Amino acid sequence: MSFLTSAESPLLYHFNASCEMAVGNGLPTYTAPEFIRQFEKELELLPLYLAGKSDYLLLENPPSEQFLENISVIKPELPQLFTQKQLLKALQNNLPLNGLKPWGWSPAEHKLLEVYKPFCSMKFSMQSNSTWKADHKELYSRKTALNLLFEFIDHAENKELFVSEEYLPQICKTIDEVETLMLKWRNLVVKAPWSSSGRGLIVLCQGDFHPTYKKWINGVIKGQGYAMVEPMLDKVCDLSFHYEIKENKEVKFLGQASFSTTVGGQYIGNNVQPFPKNLSAEIYKFMDAENINTIKSGLQKALQNSNIFRNYTGVLGIDVLLYKTESGELKFQPCLEINLRQNMGTVALAIRNLLPENSEGMWQIKYFSEKDSNISLDFHRQMQKKHLQIVQNGNLAKGYLPLIEPYKNRKFALYLLID
Repeated sequence: MSFLTSAESPLLYHFNASCEMAVGNGLPTYTAPEFIRQFEKELELLPLYLAGKSDYLLLENPPSEQFLENISVIKPELPQLFTQKQLLKALQNNLPLNGLKPWGWSPAEHKLLEVYKPFCSMKFSMQSNSTWKADHKELYSRKTALNLLFEFIDHAENKELFVSEEYLPQICKTIDEVETLMLKWRNLVVKAPWSSSGRGLIVLCQGDFHPTYKKWINGVIKGQGYAMVEPMLDKVCDLSFHYEIKENKEVKFLGQASFSTTVGGQYIGNNVQPFPKNLSAEIYKFMDAENINTIKSGLQKALQNSNIFRNYTGVLGIDVLLYKTESGELKFQPCLEINLRQNMGTVALAIRNLLPENSEGMWQIKYFSEKDSNISLDFHRQMQKKHLQIVQNGNLAKGYLPLIEPYKNRKFALYLLID
């Protein structure tokens, strides 16, 4: 599935998960830390599940024909796969190209894709982010999410559904301000203004303000000007709402998803269905269509009144937290994060569309910290045995399906597990 119409194809997709870090750095020559480079390299196939059959995907190491045949149970129509040299040669031989669609924009990504821009359509060149401008950097900071949250809360009709003003995130420019908030909120999440989702943050519990944490916070404040600090709320589940700001400035709602993270906030995976399973009847009742639509329309209006609307074209995801207050009330924090890029939620929406209706399950990322070169292959073989694949009418009905090709020395696995 592509979220764009066929009339807008072909588009060039590319996976650059370090885009926010590259924005924070600001240099076209930015190089991500080794761990992130490994992540980008091993998961470079991820946009394949977003791209349409008329689109292109830029890869360093294209997968085997056998692997592509294996994933045909969910993705029978594939984009064309190119290395950089192959694509440039094909474009010079009149291969059509409408526009560029990386995972996310940054000065470094613009530099990487610069060579393909002369082949793009005039329509693409008119987009807000077809070139990098200095004021784009602030757009990708966590202040943007905070401003959108203020806009949402200010105009919310049912304010009792949402986080109260005393628990809204705050900008801290000194370590003393962070310590004051710890006295007020007891448990904190401290975030760097520019960082990849789920990274660039630490969780502080009362009495656990270790010197290492202070050093990290001081480093963030010195390097990026401030730290974003918010109370650690009693999470019930993580939701995400996805939109596309079109060239004509229409804000299109793409869908809603749910996902899982570690205690420290690192992403684990997405549910296939919009909500997680096995929640209580009380929680499902609170997440009824009326409340979900209130968030959906409220975020849509807030986006239309924001700097994002005026300066960004493309897909974005907004993380929404359902949590319990100290008195046991359920409430939403309606804008915990904004990802101005493709994201795991948009991939989840695309995969949902590729599966039989009402399929249940998750797609997950697993990291192997062990040094054993065979551990990723061993994991793959165990999953194959434990979760046998069942295909009905040419579609995956149940079982395990790797979404990136398993091989030795991998540090990551990406897979789909259908119940």
